Amino acid sequence: MRIEEFHLHLPSKDLTGTLRFYTRKLLFTKHLDTAERCTVSLDRFRLSFVPATPTMVARKGSKEWLFGVQLDDVRDYYDRLQAAGGVQFAQALIQLENGAWQFSVIDNNGYIFGFSMPKRAG
Repeated sequence: MRIEEFHLHLPSKDLTGTLRFYTRKLLFTKHLDTAERCTVSLDRFRLSFVPATPTMVARKGSKEWLFGVQLDDVRDYYDRLQAAGGVQFAQALIQLENGAWQFSVIDNNGYIFGFSMPKRAG
């Protein structure tokens, strides 16, 4: 069995602002934009946002990633985001002791979104 796509739904207080942030700042592709949901993707990773309600759990002040995506070239994506501007980085691009690379951003909802790349063989 192989997962073809991973799709996550998260609450947002501003769907329009969220769609704008992910498409303009994080360079995601827009798939859906309605009053009930907006959906964006980065390759096979799909992310949807729905209107937040008072009963939804908030993670305000958390320093941990809410979710993360492993890319084949995280350094190139980091450079593209820096060039595009307007992204608040929670952590700049670093190489870990195990040789992997990672960075994280804070989106317009306050979610910390991590991007990583495993150590390359050779």
